[in-house]
Amino acid sequence: MIFLSIPKGMQFKQITDGEQTVDFFIDPNDKLPQINIQDLVKDALQNNKGRKKVIDLPDFTIYRHKPPYIDKEFLKYVPDHNGKYFTKVKPILVNGKEFHPGKSPETRYGTFWYQVTPLSEARIAEVLVQQSEQRENRRHIGDRPSAT
Repeated sequence: MIFLSIPKGMQFKQITDGEQTVDFFIDPNDKLPQINIQDLVKDALQNNKGRKKVIDLPDFTIYRHKPPYIDKEFLKYVPDHNGKYFTKVKPILVNGKEFHPGKSPETRYGTFWYQVTPLSEARIAEVLVQQSEQRENRRHIGDRPSAT
């Protein structure tokens, strides 16, 4: 999965010519020339010698792992065989500020999972009751050295 900056006034389109399908950035007004995404991505990924995370091309920029944290739209693109074939996964537009690569937020030492995850008020109350119940069960009561 890579992220492509979208050139101004362009949009993604798959064009089928006979048996061959190719991914393009096209101008809806036909004023700008078409940009063949497949060939440019294929060449950029093959020639990426330093394993750079950002590859600058004349027409657009490729971000290999995640888009930059800016308020701009990027095309989430999954090249098939590194651009040899057209993508079989439908590309979607993502905002740089709203994109999170992980499915769950990362917790740090000293934070509880429910403090990071967005939960409803009812669910938070339920979790707090369960937490206090577990804490009470771990307390040592009586003259035995092990917890009850």
